[in-house]
Amino acid sequence: MQYRYDLVQYFIDTYKYKNYLEIGYRRGDTFKRTKCKSKWSIDPNSNPDTGKHEATFQMTSDKFFEKVSSRSLNHFREWYTDADEKPKIFDIIFIDGAHDKDSVRKDILNSLDHLRKGGIVVCHDVCPLEKRLLDPDACHNAWEAFAELRSERTDLLFYSIPVNHCGFILLNDGSKKHSDYNTMPEDVKDSLFNLSSQNLSDRWKFLNSNRKDLLNYIDLETFYNKFN
Repeated sequence: MQYRYDLVQYFIDTYKYKNYLEIGYRRGDTFKRTKCKSKWSIDPNSNPDTGKHEATFQMTSDKFFEKVSSRSLNHFREWYTDADEKPKIFDIIFIDGAHDKDSVRKDILNSLDHLRKGGIVVCHDVCPLEKRLLDPDACHNAWEAFAELRSERTDLLFYSIPVNHCGFILLNDGSKKHSDYNTMPEDVKDSLFNLSSQNLSDRWKFLNSNRKDLLNYIDLETFYNKFN
């Protein structure tokens, strides 16, 4: 496993997922490679190579989730019969839209609102392995949103792995396979929420020195043992 689309496809194949949503289509590199019974993509912008709007929904992710919550997108009408206030539609959601912390946080929370039981949210660029990737044109501070939510939400399980800077989130169902889940120490949590005054070099040192505690970083052997 090497790329983000390998990880997405692994989850789809392993858990027999049927409904896939992608936030941030761009050139369609991940979307076109992903095989799933039903799949949809969101992107307000056109493909930079073709100049064409190729995503299923040409709108921001905020607007998309607003429309889904109000049950105004006919694409999903078969799920609108659900009694839930916010329809649970998607088995797996891949987030690769805007990479600033606030946007990533909103995309994660909105995704979780519409995730079906047993589903997974995969996030690209939340586990940068090089300092240069903290640049706003690369991973930026997406990792901070992932880490902050991990520190706040005990009802969720957060993992990051050495695959194309990816992390993923699932509901904490109390399974024994996650009994060794690494919770965030209080001193690391305190430092995380005081990063605003730190420069990029200091942020990188903090991330790289505390990757396990911040992002629950696991190797691929551990990943395959837990998710199979």
